[in-house]
Amino acid sequence: MAVYVGVFDQPLAPMVVAILLLYRGMNAILGVQSAWQYTMGSIGSVEMVELELKALQAHREENGWRTLGPLQHRIELDKV
Repeated sequence: MAVYVGVFDQPLAPMVVAILLLYRGMNAILGVQSAWQYTMGSIGSVEMVELELKALQAHREENGWRTLGPLQHRIELDKV
């Protein structure tokens, strides 16, 4: 900034505005990067939940009714 103002004899205001715009742009980029890193950190958890849901679906018992006939023998409880 000293060279811009002192050597080139330019006004300071445009330089300050340029620095401010650069600063705001960098903050926006850092915000996007932070959100991206959070998303990438959560991907593993999402994949684990997806695999677990697929395993549950694959080992799911079928719904339905099964009629049991009359008891022809007895029920015995031994060493209960």
